This record gives sequence, structure tokens and C-alpha cells, in this order.
Amino acid sequence: MPKLEFEDNHPSSLLFNPQPAVNDLSADDQEALVSHFAQELEQDPSKLEQLAAQVIREQKAQQAQFKTMEIQPEAGFVCKTKTTTACKEWPIGSKVFINICYAAQVPEPNPAATEADIQKALQGDATATYQVPMSLGAPRRDHDRAGHACMVVDACVHTKPFVRAEGDLDYRLYIIELAIELIEDREKVELSREFTMPNLRSKGTIPKRMLQVPKGSLITDAPTTSKEPLFSRPDIHMVKKQLIVAYTMQAEVAKQVVVDIQPKAVLLSLDGQTHNTPLPVQIDVDSANNSATYHKTSKHLVLQLQGSAP
Repeated sequence: MPKLEFEDNHPSSLLFNPQPAVNDLSADDQEALVSHFAQELEQDPSKLEQLAAQVIREQKAQQAQFKTMEIQPEAGFVCKTKTTTACKEWPIGSKVFINICYAAQVPEPNPAATEADIQKALQGDATATYQVPMSLGAPRRDHDRAGHACMVVDACVHTKPFVRAEGDLDYRLYIIELAIELIEDREKVELSREFTMPNLRSKGTIPKRMLQVPKGSLITDAPTTSKEPLFSRPDIHMVKKQLIVAYTMQAEVAKQVVVDIQPKAVLLSLDGQTHNTPLPVQIDVDSANNSATYHKTSKHLVLQLQGSAP
């Protein structure tokens, strides 16, 4: 699983990527550990050169394995909760805003995962293997409408899980719980599971961040000079008995595109261009449950299509 690093030299946070064990030591134990190393260096100065050489080797090894890029997470939706224990400068009851945001450069969940694998994770099954890589930005201080100080944390995922979270409530709750657990683990605090969803895309402005991914990864920077196609290759997955088809699309295109739902395909037509998307299951084209919704926040046209009975 890739290593993610973020702004302000803050330790990275990735699902199931724990912080170094030294962070779990008490302040007294950390001080004792530093004192121990200082005494060793004083008795044998050559160990400082050995330590410096080791650090350089590790940095070179990391540079050989990872590439770094700057990304700008896109605002998505906000979860507002509060602390139930005190931590650092934050007393009990402090408001916490979690910006769930997304970027195509963040590693996506295992594309080979089946819907059964995903459902096991959503239900909290201990044997579940499905994971959504999530990166946390450094916590920053802001203020609520009443002027009270609050903590803001940006939690960034790949575009595909974000799109699913927009139309699947269970999946959205899974993403929110994941963000809460990661914040609790990193900040050594407990957060309330009683939360609200403010009508905001983000609390404050989400800053750019540096992202590290393994070299040779399929994740690449999008060309800045290429023209965006009218119709993208969609993200397709099943949610219970509904087929979700999500296209990345500008609002101007979504206002004019003609959507033709057929039993085994979706046809998008605009300005003489037609895009044919074959579907993996048979669709009931007359079902009242079929819908097409354009999400302005993520710029996705999401089709929810009812599968026909076998």
C-alpha cells in the first residue's frame, strides 16, 4: 500500500499505516530515550557519522521507490462532530469539522474487490479485506459561526469512492467512520459518533498537499494542455440490486447531453458525438427507480439503474 505524505511536514496518515512506536511513549520515556542516545554519542562520536550515513541511505532508498507530486484535493462534503476527551489544546466538547475531499491521484481501493467484499467492510466484518486509502491533512484552527475555535481536518480519498459515497448512504457512513477513526488514532482523542452534515462543500479552503506514490504506479499527473473529453469512461458498480454508472462531466455538458438507457447499454449523445457504455447486467428500462442526477460538487453525472429480474 502506498505511503502518503502531506503539508507542513506533518506525519502522513493512511489506513492501517500506524505512526512510529516512539510516538506512543510517554513524555518521560521519550526524554529518557533521547538522553540515552546523547550519552552514547558523547562516549563514541563516530556513532554520529554512522547515524548520519544511515539516514542518508534511507532517504535515498525512499526516493528510489517513491515519486512526489503536488495535488489539490477537491471539496466534497463536511461532517461536524465534537471531542469527547481532551487533547492538546482542545478541551472536551470542541467542535471538529472533517472535510471529506477527493483527488484522482490518491490510490483507489482494490479494483478487483467484489461487491460482497465491500459489503463485508460496510458491515464491520472482522474478516473484511476491502480498504479505502485515505490521507489526512494537518489539523488546523478555524472558528464556527459563533466565533468559537474549532478543529478542521481534511480527509482525502480517490474520486471513485467519493462518487459512490454521494449516492450510497451506507458507504458514506463507512467513509466518515474511517476518517473519525484515523483522526482519533493520530490526535490521541475520542470523537462523538453523533454528528451532523452541514450544507457545506468544505469548512474553509482546502490547501494543496504533497503526495508520495510508488514509482511505476499507474497514477500520473493529468496533462494540463489536453482538452477534456465530453464523455469520460464511467465508474460502474452494483449497490444491492441497482447499477451505479458515474461519468465525470462538466455542468455545461450535463445540461445538454441526451441520455438513452437501453437494456444492456447507456448511450450519451451531444453535438454529433455518441458514447456507448456496455452494461454488465440487464436493466429494467421501464423501472420507476431509474434516475439520473448531476452532482455539481464533484462534477459527476450519476445514473442509478434498476436491474431486471433474471
